[in-house]
Amino acid sequence: MQELQESKVSYFRTEVKTLEQILKSALVVSENPTICLDASGLFFRSMDNTHVSLMDIRLQETIFQEWNIKNQMCFEVDAKQFLKIVKALNKKQSVKIEIFQDEIKIDQKDDATLLKIARVDDFENSTPIPKINFTSTIRALSEEWKAILRKTEAISEVFEIVKSDHSCIIKSKSDQGQSISTLGTEFYLSVGAEENTSYSLEWLMPFIKSVPKGELIEIVYSHQKPLKAETKISDLGIINYYVAPRVEN
Repeated sequence: MQELQESKVSYFRTEVKTLEQILKSALVVSENPTICLDASGLFFRSMDNTHVSLMDIRLQETIFQEWNIKNQMCFEVDAKQFLKIVKALNKKQSVKIEIFQDEIKIDQKDDATLLKIARVDDFENSTPIPKINFTSTIRALSEEWKAILRKTEAISEVFEIVKSDHSCIIKSKSDQGQSISTLGTEFYLSVGAEENTSYSLEWLMPFIKSVPKGELIEIVYSHQKPLKAETKISDLGIINYYVAPRVEN
């Protein structure tokens, strides 16, 4: 009887670190994200209020330890509060998330927390994905990106990706000085004339900080086009983050 009753409840089970990364990523663009689940997995797509950045998350159900979601359901949740609860969990144990009509149950062995949600019926996501022919690719671990961009941020909130034949340079400059860092990582830069493009660290850094240590971040871009930063969870779930280029007046 208990197994039959449990099967009627929509739920999934995952590692704490996976749930933490999902919430940190969603928080980059929204404090109250609308998260959707269906039989295929979890998905979320939203722009920030200023339309400078866009987060697109698609996680296949196979990356989760258990997945008992039959039909599509979407709900709005206080991601900051959700993340606080998740951070307090035992990282060595999995966590089970049960979804009810107006709340979710965050369950870890004998400890459970209820968090209010707002179900969103007939949700249709109209946020478009930019269609861009990216010409250049840079891959580095999250800690390398963090170290370089923190040095860059100390000079200016605007950084420039400078291409040359044999290197990739991250530059920033202001009245206070100049920062020049060479990425010692894997990169592919488009052939042809040098094309430098500027982006704002105000929008990129929150995403870079949300990615755990040891995870690869791939950044692709084209001249004067939005940048896309991509990371993966268990090589199956994809998190894409887009940032518009800086436009100088």
